[in-house]
Amino acid sequence: VAGIMRAMGDSRTPLVFLLLTSGMNIALDLLFVIVFRLGVLGAALATDLSHAISGVLSLWFLYRRFTVLRMEKGEAFFCRSACRRLLGIGIPMGLQCSITAIGSVILQSAVNILGSAIVAAVTAAGRTMNILTVPLESVGTSMATYSGQNLGAARMDRIRQGVNSALIVTTVYALGSLLILHFGDVAILRLFLDVEAEREIVVLAQDYPEGLSIIDDDYSAGRFIGEYIGKTGHKKVGYIGVYEKDEAVGIRRRQGVLDGLAEYGITDPVVVMGDYSFIGGQEKTKEILARAEVDAIICATDRIAFGCYKVLLEKGLRIPEDVSVTGFGGYDESSLLIPELTTVKFDSYAMGYLGAETILKQIKKEPVSKKQIVNYEFIEGKSVRKKMEPIP
Repeated sequence: VAGIMRAMGDSRTPLVFLLLTSGMNIALDLLFVIVFRLGVLGAALATDLSHAISGVLSLWFLYRRFTVLRMEKGEAFFCRSACRRLLGIGIPMGLQCSITAIGSVILQSAVNILGSAIVAAVTAAGRTMNILTVPLESVGTSMATYSGQNLGAARMDRIRQGVNSALIVTTVYALGSLLILHFGDVAILRLFLDVEAEREIVVLAQDYPEGLSIIDDDYSAGRFIGEYIGKTGHKKVGYIGVYEKDEAVGIRRRQGVLDGLAEYGITDPVVVMGDYSFIGGQEKTKEILARAEVDAIICATDRIAFGCYKVLLEKGLRIPEDVSVTGFGGYDESSLLIPELTTVKFDSYAMGYLGAETILKQIKKEPVSKKQIVNYEFIEGKSVRKKMEPIP
């Protein structure tokens, strides 16, 4: 109904009915929710009744004001050409709206798995966007009506003038919105979020600058192993790492190993990258042996070391007499290897306990550190030969 009124040149009356509907909705909300205590049902009834009353009044006003729209005898028939024109206009508009809605659903489903804090942030950003884009949408709606009226009157000059004016208005508004968002983003988000009450995400085992991190001391553990291999007299060293998408193991742990080796003059170790799997450990061990003769292989995880053991034994190389092997992780299974694996153990229980403790501190609004580091334990097995020991 509002669209028909605007098409007839009356854009003021739809605004009046919108204000009337909003005021009626608020009044009925207070009546049904506070006085009659109907809760959610009351809010729903208030919305439905206010819209129904507004719709009836709009139709009555349309019938009384615009006599040209009153149906006369002989006009109640099906017109194919009119239907085709309406469908030609309505279907593209419907598809446009549905694509936007489908995109919103896909975005929301992707965001929901990231936790309540992220969902709240995206919702707040969406509301902010809606507030700032309403004037732009209003200009678009106005131009649609304005262009339609002038097209019917064959006034293309006025359409061009209107389009140019609309472009100027929207450009100035967009630049103003940009400045508002740049300098007032936090203040705007505070309208929708209780910033003080929001809890930050706690991430375990990976550094997370946007929240709270509880991480293993991967760099120090890597450096310790690198220095250990160096001080035991090894010179030709291979390192089996993992891809850098895992920042903790793929970057920090590897850099620690390389820095520890460099302390003992080992600056050109054979470095290969793979995944965490047992099979990956086998493949990368074969790659190292094909590239150089080594006297020690440092594995980024114990599981990689399992694959390394298998390949070395298949090739008749003794551990540690011919090639020393170390790992990281300190798995229970690592102690079953023969010889027992020399490794670094990370305290997963302590990390989980610290994570739960951090969440409870946030709930109690107690101060917590942005980054907390869990220490490691060196487990010296029998898989590394000290070079001063004679080979049996």
